[in-house]
Amino acid sequence: WAEKKSRDEELPAPAERRDTDPLSVGAAIESGTTTKVEITPARELRTKTRRDLDDGMKLAEKTATFEEAVQKLTARLGKPTWIENGKKRVWVANDGQQCHRLVLDTDGSLEAETEPTGTWKMLSGFSQQNACSGIVQRGVPGMQSP
Repeated sequence: WAEKKSRDEELPAPAERRDTDPLSVGAAIESGTTTKVEITPARELRTKTRRDLDDGMKLAEKTATFEEAVQKLTARLGKPTWIENGKKRVWVANDGQQCHRLVLDTDGSLEAETEPTGTWKMLSGFSQQNACSGIVQRGVPGMQSP
């Protein structure tokens, strides 16, 4: 009985499959949510230009609170292209090979950015976001999925 018990202890349980990749951190961590992005459906968005975003920025700079800025920008530009973590609002105007972004954060700060259309920004070690569409993709280019 002692020999059988020692053999059972030496064999790993089927659920304890060991990964052969020494850099793997496990699927649970890799699939963890880093940023919650609520993308507005395309049919609910207005077409915008760079000038529309600039005019919206001038309008929002005159507001006193975040809520007032959201209200004015939504009236001027329509719904944001996406909302990050229920707070940060992003309006995007596509212009051929680049896109222009107006970003309003909860502290009232406004940023105007221009990015090439295919730009991906890292959110964490295991996820990235398209700078023009807001789509979040799990994994890193070149990294094998388990």
